[in-house]
Amino acid sequence: MNRIFLTSLTTTILIAAANACDLCSATMPLVRLENRHGWHAGISEQYTSYETLRLDGRTISDSAGQYLHSSITQLYLGYDFTPAFGVQVNLPFIHRSFRRVEDARIESGTESGIGDLSLLAHWTPVRVQRGDFNFTARLVGGIKLPTGDSGRLREEGEHSHSDDAAVAEPEHEDEPHAHGGELHAEEAHSEEPHAGDTHAEEESDLPPGGVHGHDLALGTGSVDGIFGADIHAQWKRIFFDAGIQVTVRGDGDHDFDYADDIAWHAAVGAIAIQGDDLNVAVEVRVSGESKGEDEFQGRRLDDTSASVVYVGPRVIGTWRDRLAVDIGVEFPVMRENSGTMVAPDYRIRAGVGWQF
Repeated sequence: MNRIFLTSLTTTILIAAANACDLCSATMPLVRLENRHGWHAGISEQYTSYETLRLDGRTISDSAGQYLHSSITQLYLGYDFTPAFGVQVNLPFIHRSFRRVEDARIESGTESGIGDLSLLAHWTPVRVQRGDFNFTARLVGGIKLPTGDSGRLREEGEHSHSDDAAVAEPEHEDEPHAHGGELHAEEAHSEEPHAGDTHAEEESDLPPGGVHGHDLALGTGSVDGIFGADIHAQWKRIFFDAGIQVTVRGDGDHDFDYADDIAWHAAVGAIAIQGDDLNVAVEVRVSGESKGEDEFQGRRLDDTSASVVYVGPRVIGTWRDRLAVDIGVEFPVMRENSGTMVAPDYRIRAGVGWQF
C-alpha cells in the first residue's frame, strides 16, 4: 500500500521573521515519497505579500501605500545514499517589488537575482512501522553560503531607519539611490500621485518608511549554519507532522549582521484519495517564524525584530511514488514587530518534486 510521507523543514521560508527567513530559503523537500536511494530534484515557490504597515506591533495608517511583494523560486537537487541519509543543494532565485518611503519621498522598484546557496544533509535515526502505524524522526544540518547580492545593506550606513527618518527634510539629491534593481522615485509633493493614491502627499504627511535595505537584500553576506529536526506520524489515513529549523548567522557584509532566526511548523491532515498510483492528502498547518534584532556596526537596530504565526490549508499529491506536488496558502494570525515595517498579509507556497 502506498503511503504519503510528508514534510520536513519549512522556512519561511520559511522563512524568518518574515523578511529574514525569506533570505534563509533553505528547505528540504516538502513532500517525501517512498524511501529509497538515488537522485531527487524539484522546484518550490514561496510568494509573500507584505502590505500592512505596523509600528511596534500595531497597525498604523499608510497613506503612501507601501508594500513588499517577495517571490522566492528555489531549485534543489539531492542524492540519498540510503533511505536514511542524503544530501541536497538549494539555489534560490529571488524577485522583490516594492513601494516605500525613503528620504522623504516615495520610491518604487524591483530587486531580482540569485539568493544564498545552501548545502544540506539529512539523517533519519528513527523509523518505526507497525501495521497501520508508522513514525519517522529526522535531523537536518547544513551551511548557507553568501552567493546573493548584499549591496542593499549599504543603505544602513547611508540612512537612518528610525521612526523619524521618513519625515525628515529631503537631501535634495538629483537621483535616487540604486542598488542593482530598477528604481523609480516620486517626490512627496509630486502633482501625479501613484496609481491608487487619492492625492499626492505633502512631505509632512508621509508615514514612516516600512521597507528597508535589509528587507530588499538578496543575500546576507554571511556564512550561516542551519540546524533542524522534524517528525512524521501516520495511522491509517490520519497523519501528524512537526518540525523546527534554527539558522545561526555569521558576520555579514557592510558591517550588518542578521539576527539568528527560528522557523517551526505543526500540521494535522488526512489522506483523501489513496490508490496504487495516485495519493492526495489535505492538512491544516500552523507555522511560525521569529528573529531578534539585527546589528549594524555593533549596534542593535530597533526596526528588525519580528515574530509571525501563520495558519492555512495545504493539499499534497503523489503519483507512482515518483512525482510529488503540493500547494498551500497561509494567513497570519499573530504578528509582532519592533520599530516600523511592512508585515505579511498572506503567503502562497507550492512545490513540485521528482524521485528518479
